[in-house]
Amino acid sequence: MGNRGAMASLRASWWALLGLGACAEDPPPAPPVVTLDTYDSALARAFCESVRRCGLSRPEEQLAAVLGTGEACERRLRPLFTVQLDDLAGLVRTGATRFDGVALERCVARIRVRCALGREFLENPCPEAFVGAQPDGTPCFRSEECLPGSFCQNGIPGVRRCGGVCRPRAPAGRQCSPEQLCVVGAVCDPPSGASARCHTLEYVTDASEGSMCGLVRGSDGTRRSVSCVAGAACSSRHGTGVCTAIGSKGTPCDARVTCGAGLQCLGSPPLCREVPILDTVGEPCDPSRVQNLCNPLERLQCIAGRCASLGDAQEGSACTGGDLSWRSCERGLACDRSSASCRQALPMGSACAVDGDCLSGDCSDTDPRVCLERLCR
Repeated sequence: MGNRGAMASLRASWWALLGLGACAEDPPPAPPVVTLDTYDSALARAFCESVRRCGLSRPEEQLAAVLGTGEACERRLRPLFTVQLDDLAGLVRTGATRFDGVALERCVARIRVRCALGREFLENPCPEAFVGAQPDGTPCFRSEECLPGSFCQNGIPGVRRCGGVCRPRAPAGRQCSPEQLCVVGAVCDPPSGASARCHTLEYVTDASEGSMCGLVRGSDGTRRSVSCVAGAACSSRHGTGVCTAIGSKGTPCDARVTCGAGLQCLGSPPLCREVPILDTVGEPCDPSRVQNLCNPLERLQCIAGRCASLGDAQEGSACTGGDLSWRSCERGLACDRSSASCRQALPMGSACAVDGDCLSGDCSDTDPRVCLERLCR
């Protein structure tokens, strides 16, 4: 009997090791690697990896040049996400939203392999990582405050005077518009008008050079968001483009060629050139921005041959134009190039030259260029 008891005990231990014991419990799931405390550093690292892999479109080439690569990119970009983190962490503390670390990990993994990221990503990179508690019909400022499946209609993150209301998102097949967003994972195409409908969006990566990229419409009515293979960039930021090789240092460049991270299309003849970025007030600088560039992310500008601070970014403060003008002024303000000072940003439909002119932060790519309505996602 003793031997039989010992064998029974051994068999029970063996089945338990295999996970088949009647009382065996599954091990607790591993905690997410990305936490709320590491939100800013994780997103900065993922975005920089994407820029290194496939650059940015020409309208945002200066951003790619300023960010550079590796540790310098992460160091310069992280403060932008830290500002978001402060706002979102406040919502978590008050119970207005709940943080989902697993969802953020999935989002960060997608960012590393996706291209065609731009300023809109910097402002609202992973909304699915925050689960709101506000029911439809209640006031909001960010979509992260609203219940899953809803969004903040007419709210713009960071602009507290532009509050909105939580509304349900439209499912695939339903009509959509700038005022009626689609469910997460779907796209409104065309963006507005009577024929605008929500379409389920399939993400495709590693499209080869010469292939279509961006928003690609299938003959069967499908919509795909296509990113290019590493070393290529999409020629269009909003619509359908073509994957073209990213220019390396010294490569001739034009409107069709995107220079790689840390490079900018400058000079005569125009070449992809490495431009040293200056981060300190008082450093000697080149006003032509060919030899070096005062870091606009730090609100610096070359004045009288030295990097100078542009001020506090409030209305009336000095600012710089270009595709990074949105960093010169606080949200809700834009850099007026005629006076080189911050003024109230332009509403939808107003004539614009760069994204930073508009309250929505989105100036159309085609003429006549006007401010588009881009609501809080």
